[in-house]
Amino acid sequence: MSNENVVMLSNVRVSFPHIITPQVNKDNKGQDKINYNAAFLMPPGHPDFLKVMAVVKRLADDKWKDQADATIAMCNADPKKRFYGQGSEKINQKTMQPYTGYTGMVFVNCGSKQQPQII
Repeated sequence: MSNENVVMLSNVRVSFPHIITPQVNKDNKGQDKINYNAAFLMPPGHPDFLKVMAVVKRLADDKWKDQADATIAMCNADPKKRFYGQGSEKINQKTMQPYTGYTGMVFVNCGSKQQPQII
């Protein structure tokens, strides 16, 4: 991955962190699937969120060329197909309400099989 596709987030709030201890789920074969992940919350006009969206657009243009805008629109219509979104879309499955502090914010979900370097 080139550095032009890396966005360093600053002045954001972390939510649901699994950074030190990974989240462990089962894959479709019943094997443990380890994932280090977190959601990062920020106001909608946050400069780093705008950088993330610029990278999404650039990568979509590179991969899907003429279909990039249609593909992004399809992903934007289905929250399960993207790693970013409006905070109000993050719903607590028990209360069916947005998680506290998410409304009025945007989020970026990040994850990796390898433990992240913490700076």
